[in-house]
Amino acid sequence: MSIGFIGLGQMGGRMVKNLLRNGREAVVYDVFEGSVAQAVSAGASRADTVAEVGERCSTVITMLPSSPHVTEVYLDADGLVARATPETLFIDSSTIDPATSRKVHEAAGEKGAVMLDAPVSGGVGGAEAGTLTFMVGGAETTLDRAKPVLMDMGANIFHCGGPGTGEVAKLCNNLAMAVQMVGTAEALNMGENLGMDTKVLANIMNTSTSRCWSGDTYNPAPGVLDGVPASRGYEGGFASALMEKDLYVGPHSCITTTHQRHHVAPPLPSAMRPPRATVLPPVHTASNPSTSDCSLYSRQVPCHGCRSRFWQCHSCWRAGPRPLLPHEGAGPRRS
Repeated sequence: MSIGFIGLGQMGGRMVKNLLRNGREAVVYDVFEGSVAQAVSAGASRADTVAEVGERCSTVITMLPSSPHVTEVYLDADGLVARATPETLFIDSSTIDPATSRKVHEAAGEKGAVMLDAPVSGGVGGAEAGTLTFMVGGAETTLDRAKPVLMDMGANIFHCGGPGTGEVAKLCNNLAMAVQMVGTAEALNMGENLGMDTKVLANIMNTSTSRCWSGDTYNPAPGVLDGVPASRGYEGGFASALMEKDLYVGPHSCITTTHQRHHVAPPLPSAMRPPRATVLPPVHTASNPSTSDCSLYSRQVPCHGCRSRFWQCHSCWRAGPRPLLPHEGAGPRRS
């Protein structure tokens, strides 16, 4: 039976080719004809719509840019879930927010299908070489069924837990990697501006305490490593716009998840926050007894969940009820 693959970008296109190299038959779809043509030239079959992929394949892999794309491909009236049967296995390797992933898991389950969220790490090089790491969320029995397919595209598989946990692991990994990449790039740029040979500096860093994947495997400076985007005009790498998306999705998912429990202020810079033990759950209701003793509520901040505004203390950064304005009686107390 053919494997369906939707999303043939820098990662997906290479993953499909590894499926084909390992003797799999693939039915592919992408909105960009050029990407489809490349996969077809490698031996894949073309599908004209998402629905056609779902109808022709009992196993479908998706590698899409963001949550709205995943929602559309899976949940639209002509999407994958509408064509699902109890024999269907969905594997979503997109990097999206965990809530969307769980929503799609649930929708697939209602049709009797099974699903894994299985985002990857290893970059374009790992996709090309078939050495990707899969971070998988979903039932272990479903993972057992999917393992042979995943191993045709990767070298490591980690079961992270239930639905959505693969996405959690990927977002955490990308946050750490982005920090490392920015730090590595800035350090190498600083060294070059101060007269140091970039390759020498990179070799020093890669045998010192700043060593990381962004330095020794995917170095951002031209001429340091062969076969990486920096050494070919930054072609064929991970788009910075997608990393920016991932860096938004992770913290926003935290805010949204916490907001479902109680309304919270957006995260503050660490230098402005008190120790964690002194931060109380900030609920913007008329009565919040845990903050009634605070006298400095004088800063309005938006709630990321419902977009209403509530007040926050400049001193302890707790949230609490809005103080009375002067024309309402007493204004904000200052002590």
